[in-house]
Amino acid sequence: MSTIYATFRDKESADRALTKLAALDYDAKEISVIVREDIEKTRNEARKGVITGAIVGGVTGGIAGLLLGIGAVTVAGLSPLLIAGPLAAALGITAIGAATIEGAATGALGGGLVGALVGMGIPKETAQAYEASIKEGQLLLGVPAREGVDEEIVNKIFVDEKAENIYISVK
Repeated sequence: MSTIYATFRDKESADRALTKLAALDYDAKEISVIVREDIEKTRNEARKGVITGAIVGGVTGGIAGLLLGIGAVTVAGLSPLLIAGPLAAALGITAIGAATIEGAATGALGGGLVGALVGMGIPKETAQAYEASIKEGQLLLGVPAREGVDEEIVNKIFVDEKAENIYISVK
């Protein structure tokens, strides 16, 4: 099983990618997101996106809908991050979204974002590029290939929406 990771310079590009993934019947729980953003702004945006997300369902509510209900996760060396999806679960962040965690006090995140991403099978150089992109305010999406939707399809969606630093992790 492979997971395709990429960064997006803006929320609108990531939202367009999510809309295309929703058309392929991806569920919000399947998609990993890491974003560094003003927490209150994101939470307020997510609350506004609830109605849209509830009506449309799935991931079509965009990033705001996908992040609904998650908390800030402070990773060593970075400002607050919002982490959702399978990546959050793999890092030991529980519940529907995430909890507020101090990176220095959390084993899985104690080594910082690069260490966490390397632990997910992403090469160190790619993880460092992702960390730098997130520090600049970009979003990281991770989408698993699955039966009927291979990595080339997800990769094409990412390329079409101007994603950068695309990496396919094979497990």
